[in-house]
Amino acid sequence: VYQAKNCNLEKCFSSFPNVTFIDTPIPVYGRIVKYFIGLAYWHKVFKHTHFDLYEGFHLPFVSSPSKIDILTIHDIRGVTPDKGWSERLLFGSVLARSLRNADCIVTVSEAMRQEILEFQPDLDVSVIYNGLDIEAFTGVNDHDLAEVKAALKLPAQFILTVGHFETRKNYFRL
Repeated sequence: VYQAKNCNLEKCFSSFPNVTFIDTPIPVYGRIVKYFIGLAYWHKVFKHTHFDLYEGFHLPFVSSPSKIDILTIHDIRGVTPDKGWSERLLFGSVLARSLRNADCIVTVSEAMRQEILEFQPDLDVSVIYNGLDIEAFTGVNDHDLAEVKAALKLPAQFILTVGHFETRKNYFRL
């Protein structure tokens, strides 16, 4: 797993001793900086490392000389009507090029698949839903819950939602 310089995924995979982590100079934030650092970094890696399978999660997608390049897309909000014309134009061209360069396109929901197909109808897009380890939630007891509620000053009943505060998240309906 190649990980961003300010991200540590090792703790998430501690029970998998066969997984190796390689730190990269690519930051988590900053699209433009991430693009230019990533572009230079991946081209250097591809010269020395052969992948049987390469999966990219970020746009712009840098295709490898591997056998199979997979592009996983979580959203394409850069082309939504609420964005300015210049952002839609730039993001749209990057997205179109990335989609053309991928051998396989994967997204995380049927709704996202439909958005991608509205943007570029002639694609083969697969849906693989985000995984959840339900066992990670079985050890919560009433005492632990009370401690968390007290520490966060939560009321007896509440709704927790995690994500960007954007219209597309439909908080009004929630």
